[in-house]
Amino acid sequence: AVGKSAVLIYTFPFWTLLFARIALGERICGLQWLGVALAGTGLALLLEPWNAGGNQFSRILAVLSGVSWAISTIIAKNWRSRGDFDLLTVTAWQLLLGGLVCCAITLAVPSRPIEWTGYFVLLIFASGVIATAFGWLLWLMILKHLSAGVAGLGMMAVPALGVLFSRLHY
Repeated sequence: AVGKSAVLIYTFPFWTLLFARIALGERICGLQWLGVALAGTGLALLLEPWNAGGNQFSRILAVLSGVSWAISTIIAKNWRSRGDFDLLTVTAWQLLLGGLVCCAITLAVPSRPIEWTGYFVLLIFASGVIATAFGWLLWLMILKHLSAGVAGLGMMAVPALGVLFSRLHY
């Protein structure tokens, strides 16, 4: 389900706290330990390892997406500590390389041909360039001013809002 996938992907703050502790030496203080313990418990309950049904692979992929996001956050934060870099250039390269991977996947997975309409191109531009590029640029700016763990914890509202908005009907 969309809600469960969003929650599993957004385990990234949990992973970010742990990886930032290991890779960046950021401290986990006070109630953050409680948050880590609760997140770990919630993750175990969502993954349901005792129920290894057909959806287990998709759950693992969703969690690995969150782990990947956490690792990229740690890498970006580490780059920032070594010196200044141009956020726009890094964002452009990341989107280009990610886009090439997505194009390769679309060629490998059978599907019906794309219907290139003006509306479709507008949607691709809006989600790819405006939402993704602008969002990643903002994320790198946030990482410039906050620790990786605190920035990750600030993103915890996103899955809750995603689940809420997925329930709204037009």
